[in-house]
Amino acid sequence: MENIMKKFLKTLGVCFMGFVILIIAQFVGIGLGELLVKFTGIPEFTGGLVASVIYPFLTYLLLKIFCKKFLSTEISEFGIGKLKLKPVWCIIAFVLPVAVDFLLICMGGDFHAIENDLLYKLNIFVTGVCLYSIAGGIVEEMIFRGVIMGIIKKNYNTKSAVIIPSVLFGIVHLANGRLDFLSAVQLIIAGTAVGIMFSLIMLNDNNFWNNALVHAVWNMSTLGLFHIQAFSAEYQEISLFNFVMYSDDRLITGGEFGTEVSVIAILGYIVVSAVAFILNGKISRNHKITDSELS
Repeated sequence: MENIMKKFLKTLGVCFMGFVILIIAQFVGIGLGELLVKFTGIPEFTGGLVASVIYPFLTYLLLKIFCKKFLSTEISEFGIGKLKLKPVWCIIAFVLPVAVDFLLICMGGDFHAIENDLLYKLNIFVTGVCLYSIAGGIVEEMIFRGVIMGIIKKNYNTKSAVIIPSVLFGIVHLANGRLDFLSAVQLIIAGTAVGIMFSLIMLNDNNFWNNALVHAVWNMSTLGLFHIQAFSAEYQEISLFNFVMYSDDRLITGGEFGTEVSVIAILGYIVVSAVAFILNGKISRNHKITDSELS
């Protein structure tokens, strides 16, 4: 019983520290970027570029120190290593958002392009693409599919490692804003679904870079480069190109959170999860065949 409790507390502690490291790195990265802009007078987008570099780098550094000093292991044990990408995930990274956005656009609506000056466009691009899409995608995958999924898989089993971080991933995104009850439920369901998708991709190669790529490109399709929103929602210029749907059906528009939690997006997550599941099954069978040949 004592060993069970000790293992549980260790797992809980690692998960908690993952969140702490994420918050610290984000606060420091964005804070330094804002201070640089404030005291030097340089364009605002340059502060975003600085934050986009510091945020993931500091996260990696703090995770590396934490793994070495407190877990007595290398960060690479959690799938966080050198940049390495599988072609299949490079393709899916672009096919998923293009397919989902295409289906949403087919529902009807109007395109809107930002007509402000270049500096305004650069600020939106850097904030949306560099900081929240690329840097944010890398950091979230290091934390959720790297350390949290890794420690749960090590201390418990693969199923728990897939499901628990995925549910946490959905719940954590509730902090993005005030949502009504139905939108919150929709967010948790979609967040869990996309979390499972990322977890299955992680299992395919134990390399978080595949997840980071799929995550970053997906984020770009909702923020920075392109954004789709409901007709009744307050118009937001958070991307260079925006599309306002005629529909107000929350199942299609995603309610108050956005199209990332729409039924169409969830179907996309399920399809990609199925692809990852099939590929993982083939890898498992190949390993069994190899092991039997060696024996």
